[in-house]
Amino acid sequence: MTRILAFEADRRTLNITINSFGTELSKDQRARLFPTIGRLYPEGNNILARADEVETVVAAVDHIPQYRAFFDKAGTTSTDDSGSSLEDEFFKHDVELNKQSFLQQFQYAVFYSFVKLKEQEVRNLTWIAECIAQDAKDRVNDYISVF
Repeated sequence: MTRILAFEADRRTLNITINSFGTELSKDQRARLFPTIGRLYPEGNNILARADEVETVVAAVDHIPQYRAFFDKAGTTSTDDSGSSLEDEFFKHDVELNKQSFLQQFQYAVFYSFVKLKEQEVRNLTWIAECIAQDAKDRVNDYISVF
């Protein structure tokens, strides 16, 4: 459960940072929105609070190879075309962590993971329905498999 919560906190920190670029949100306000747990806390959060561009965000997560791989796979060079694929990488990793929680005994993470995996199934169904509605049937299989 600790790994799931740490990843969720780090994902929220990265999303807040990237989505706050070009907005009226000050750096102090951004720092107050960051969670106080996760693998990025506290050094990474301090760097991300001062970040002005995506390259600074990538540099802040460089010491965590797993997170660095997300940015490498997403090909982040600018914020406008990197959000969707970066989110996909986050969702894929989240699904993997939630699936792994079923392999452990005597803990409450299975209930949390069950709900999170059901949320992913709903996102998958919404994706498929939107692809059909928009006649983009070639992209129907771009969902994130749960099992």
